[in-house]
Amino acid sequence: QDQAIQLVERNLDGLRGAADFQVRRHLVLEAIARQEKIDVDEDELAAAIVAKIQERGEKAAKLYERPEMREAERLDMIEKKALSVLIESASIVDAAPEAPRPS
Repeated sequence: QDQAIQLVERNLDGLRGAADFQVRRHLVLEAIARQEKIDVDEDELAAAIVAKIQERGEKAAKLYERPEMREAERLDMIEKKALSVLIESASIVDAAPEAPRPS
């Protein structure tokens, strides 16, 4: 029983870390999108949804009838555009690793 509890606690810690990473990623990409005035217009959204429906079939068509799914797709597209902007503007620098900072 103690092992089961420890396993659950480790899994929860892993999930917390993954959730924290996802929230931070979303917030950074959202800030970049806002700063760069990145958006997705209705035609672009519709084209992406049509492509997904063609790829995935009738179940996808039913999903995208729901406004919240269309909005989720739009937000995903905006995040991808923001990530592309970030990658395009990044520069790689060879540098020695920094020494760990004392806590």
